[in-house]
Amino acid sequence: MRKDLIQTFGMGLAVLAVAGCTASPAPTENTDAEVSTPAAAPAVAARPVLMGVDEPLDACGGYARVKAGRTLIVRSAPDAAAAEIDRMEGGTGFFMCDGDDTKPDWLGVAYETEERGDCSAVSSPAAPRTPVPATCASGWVMMSNDVEMVAG
Repeated sequence: MRKDLIQTFGMGLAVLAVAGCTASPAPTENTDAEVSTPAAAPAVAARPVLMGVDEPLDACGGYARVKAGRTLIVRSAPDAAAAEIDRMEGGTGFFMCDGDDTKPDWLGVAYETEERGDCSAVSSPAAPRTPVPATCASGWVMMSNDVEMVAG
């Protein structure tokens, strides 16, 4: 799974590089989908981010960061209609933990905030398919050219 996740992430970055990197409005996400969603649409159920999808390796397989001057919306599930739970500003680093085979543009991430500042558990092996611990913030982001791969 980790290899597929990293390959999907890498392929997405390669496609964006070939398409040309242009400044995008912040925050980055498929805003057309959000605008066209009716106000009365049913809520998308929250989905926890899982770690340990590629045992016995580190719980979360890669590390990336939001490019300077950019913003990523963090959602409660891999869907543009899911609740916005946070925003990551430029320079914010995050662990890449989970993916969705049916929605390859979405990535389950774990990251540190002022309130949840201990993500040490995600950089060591973990039990298979375990939710990211509450000591670490987590959610789903849509991958875009606003993200740069650091490790993994």
